[in-house]
Amino acid sequence: MADIEEAEILFERRGAVGLVTLNRPRALNALTLAMLGAMQAQLEAWAAKAQQARKLDDAKTLRASAEEVAREVRRRQTVLRGAGRLK
Repeated sequence: MADIEEAEILFERRGAVGLVTLNRPRALNALTLAMLGAMQAQLEAWAAKAQQARKLDDAKTLRASAEEVAREVRRRQTVLRGAGRLK
């Protein structure tokens, strides 16, 4: 695997927030097909993990009100950001 300094795209979780960092400052963080593929795979992995957690907690989910479900959906977010520009 590429060193973190050389990776073109970085992924991190902070609680319910997924951070995606484009790490190509010399190319003004332009996306490549490989980066798009990596991002799609990571977003799918995060979604699968969230789905698995929901399945483990089916009883609670069945009792949850629509408002509680809406709050849970709003808490899960992904932030896309670019690495700093080189001078």
